[in-house]
Amino acid sequence: MENETSRAILKLDNVTFKYEAQKEPTLKNINLEVQAGEFIVIAGASGSGKSTLGRLISGLIPEAFPGTLTGELYFDGQRINDESIFKRSQKLEPFYRM
Repeated sequence: MENETSRAILKLDNVTFKYEAQKEPTLKNINLEVQAGEFIVIAGASGSGKSTLGRLISGLIPEAFPGTLTGELYFDGQRINDESIFKRSQKLEPFYRM
């Protein structure tokens, strides 16, 4: 049985995203797990994909920023790839306040 602090609250499984106008993906084969109670920092050089990752997690990609998305996104064990921005933001709101 998993305890509260060992369960993945957010999981990206082999996620790749390419904006419509680009030839190469901005994010390529990203695997990330954030455990309940864990704090993370995403750091990198300009153009490394930090904002794209944030847009992806928040649900803005692919709705507001069209492109090709592959891989799986999970929040609290539930797949969220196909959920609307509104529905995803309702689920993720507590995540951003942690």
